[in-house]
Amino acid sequence: MEEELELTARGALTHMVRASGLSAADVSRKIGRGGSYISHYISSGRTMSTKLFSLTAKACGYKVEIVGHGETITVTEE
Repeated sequence: MEEELELTARGALTHMVRASGLSAADVSRKIGRGGSYISHYISSGRTMSTKLFSLTAKACGYKVEIVGHGETITVTEE
């Protein structure tokens, strides 16, 4: 059974980076940004766009899904 977590967007971002085994700088570079990009988002509390969040999730080995009304929608980065 998969573990279900309920996190804020900032908490989810922090969790994904830690669980990926990559540094925040590595994740930043994987999404084509400067090395401090993800660390800045985590420390500033800013909210990412859905597209950027999905791209970051993918770089960490995750996918973003919206679940409800008997369906699951997978969010892609376009």
